[in-house]
Amino acid sequence: MATKTKTGQLQIRVTPAQKRALQLGARNAGMTISAWVLASALPDSREHFQSCVTRLARGDSESFALAEINDQLTALGRDELTRTVALRPRLPRSERLKNQIAAMVELAAHRCGVSPPAWTRAIEPLKVPFFGTTLEGLRLHLLVSSPPPFRRRNLFVDASLRDRV
Repeated sequence: MATKTKTGQLQIRVTPAQKRALQLGARNAGMTISAWVLASALPDSREHFQSCVTRLARGDSESFALAEINDQLTALGRDELTRTVALRPRLPRSERLKNQIAAMVELAAHRCGVSPPAWTRAIEPLKVPFFGTTLEGLRLHLLVSSPPPFRRRNLFVDASLRDRV
């Protein structure tokens, strides 16, 4: 990605403790304070997506990471979505989570009118259906209402992109 020329400057007032915290954060990241503050305040969408998927792979809170991916993919426009998901992320070992991520990306691509990245096609659908609830009475509803990318992957969920439970 091409680096944009920086032509502006921003000054902020901080306490001495805040300044030390910013310096420490930048030093720990191996970055200048400006670069660290910018990366923290305005994260690159590709890096953010990769970070969320990496947290899932590490076993961090599944629901929060999936919700964050959902929020991010929902907010992206056509070009930014294409750039964000072009590279295959380091996926979790869980076949279900791989399929959930792929289905979310495929649904976002469909809604933006772009082709999903090739890496999503390389993920085999689940052999055993996964239902987003243990309530037997809701399974028929999930079979009918799950978005097509989820159904193709044998995932039956009620909430998907733009939805919250």
